[in-house]
Amino acid sequence: MQTLEIPIFIAISFSLLFAYWCQMAIPRFARYINRQVYDEYHHLSGMPCSDSYADFLRYSKLQPQQSQWAMGFYVLFPLLAFGFVEQPLLALLLMILAFLALLDSCYYLTDIRYVFVIFVLVILQQMQNFYLESLLFAIGLFTFLSFFSHLFFKKEAIGLGDILLCLALAPLFTTNQLLIMLLSASLLGLFYYFMCEYLSGKKRLKLPFIPFISVSTLCVIIDKIYFSMF
Repeated sequence: MQTLEIPIFIAISFSLLFAYWCQMAIPRFARYINRQVYDEYHHLSGMPCSDSYADFLRYSKLQPQQSQWAMGFYVLFPLLAFGFVEQPLLALLLMILAFLALLDSCYYLTDIRYVFVIFVLVILQQMQNFYLESLLFAIGLFTFLSFFSHLFFKKEAIGLGDILLCLALAPLFTTNQLLIMLLSASLLGLFYYFMCEYLSGKKRLKLPFIPFISVSTLCVIIDKIYFSMF
């Protein structure tokens, strides 16, 4: 892994600024998607904009949200900056994962722009040891899962945003580490699903997967750096 130590004061200062950016970006994401859908609909349909954008926003099911958990960014991000001070790219990657996890929890959507940034960070981090075989394995695995789910269940087993995020992270790990990350995320998701069903007595129709990807990625990265068991 690439190491690039930067002054701790700069790292923590940046982490606090990025925490503020991410906190503001959560409600801004809904407005960005609504604007994009509104513009593309009128562009593709060729219909005049009879309804104003304000009317469109009022009836849209995607409304800006802000989670109280966003305040946790101001604690988590400096901790990541301090804990990974010799691996600033990994620290930034984990911060973005935390942001995407909360975004997924709020909207059941992800922002593909940040997924692309994660892929760039992985490339920069692994310039001398890019695990291409893991990326190819992940492409094959998710292609099979998508085909299998559409063939037998007539629906997606995993969202496209989740798949793209896993592909972006894949070159960071060996094939064994990638499998452990995916298995851990799946088990965490199942545990959370059944606990929610047990405690509330209701079945969840949707389950955000990125929070579990983020937790399992953090665990595998810590093991990769400090323990190297796999």
